[in-house]
Amino acid sequence: MISNTFECLVRPLLLKVQFLIMRIVLVFTFIVLTVSVAAQDFFGKSNAFFSTYVSNSAVDYATLAEHPEELNILVAQIKNQDISLLKEPNRKAFLINSYNLLVIHQIVKNWPTSSVMDISGFFEATKVVIGGKKMTLNKLENKEIRKVYNDPRVHFVLVCGAIGCPPIINNAYLPITLDEQLNRQTKIAMNNPAFIQHNVSH
Repeated sequence: MISNTFECLVRPLLLKVQFLIMRIVLVFTFIVLTVSVAAQDFFGKSNAFFSTYVSNSAVDYATLAEHPEELNILVAQIKNQDISLLKEPNRKAFLINSYNLLVIHQIVKNWPTSSVMDISGFFEATKVVIGGKKMTLNKLENKEIRKVYNDPRVHFVLVCGAIGCPPIINNAYLPITLDEQLNRQTKIAMNNPAFIQHNVSH
């Protein structure tokens, strides 16, 4: 009798616990899938964007200034993406593409211009929004990317929009090919005498 009474009392509690666990698992799975879908959508749209508006290491700023819709959609995705939910290498690829897209966006907002250096506070004062957080392009580059990853190769894929910066490619940096792309752009830069200048006096 005691055993049966105890079982009657405990079983409903166990069922409730199991139900709560199932709900938590389902919610977590939904969040992960939602983040994954949103991230893949971002990479797909970014790849299409760079393929359309970048040619021979040059961005078609004039066209983007007239038709910024695709760029604005990507900037909105950058703003709203919860970066903390991104796993590697998705996070790293997301941040690299975000930096390059936000640089382009700031140039387009100030178009026409002959140089980013003519735009007051371009890197050190103007705030961009990534993952819901406001920061300067300098902070995004140095605190969120360079400091976190300590990967010297990122220097050759973060494009600052100036002549002396690494060349921009007409593809997005994708998680599945990120290491290969980082290696390729590093080799290109290191073998480009116009980008790497040796001090022959030493």
